[in-house]
Amino acid sequence: MYTVLVIDDSASMRRVIKDMINSIDEFDVVDTAIDAYEAREKIKQLEPDLVTIDLNMPKMDGAVFLRNLMKLHPMPAVIISSEGARGNSIFDDGAVGFVEKPALGESMASFGNRIQDTLLNLTFLLKRYTLKKPKPIKPIEKQLTKPNSLLKNGVERKVHPDEVLSSIPALLPGGKVIGIRSSTGGVES
Repeated sequence: MYTVLVIDDSASMRRVIKDMINSIDEFDVVDTAIDAYEAREKIKQLEPDLVTIDLNMPKMDGAVFLRNLMKLHPMPAVIISSEGARGNSIFDDGAVGFVEKPALGESMASFGNRIQDTLLNLTFLLKRYTLKKPKPIKPIEKQLTKPNSLLKNGVERKVHPDEVLSSIPALLPGGKVIGIRSSTGGVES
């Protein structure tokens, strides 16, 4: 089962896309986001296997968000947008798929079939991505009670910069730790 985050500023389109993706056996929409800033927080929290992005969104354009996402947290992204003219350039920005939103008079079934075809064609890529993706692990406090649990299956736990780690020196694995502290200008010195 591949997890999906749907990003679109239209509440009705979020609902339609979510329902269509959930109707595909191998996919599950774990949440939706209204803009790039909400999406960023949900990506950090949920670690989805795939995101769908609308290009025309408030606060930050979908293409700008896609470029930032590929720099900071590369993951498979499918653009679902009515801006078909920008369809080719988004592949240069890192998208793996493009689905144009339904044109006037197009049935929702036809739109759903296009989404399904695109996502099912990406399952090979998604399988490779999820195999390389670190597995979710216990919170850091529970890990510190077991000295050798900071590594799991050869994958080291990623610590988010905003996360505050509790200090339990006696339970940390390994030998010695050297810490160097400096102010903003101290790095060069």
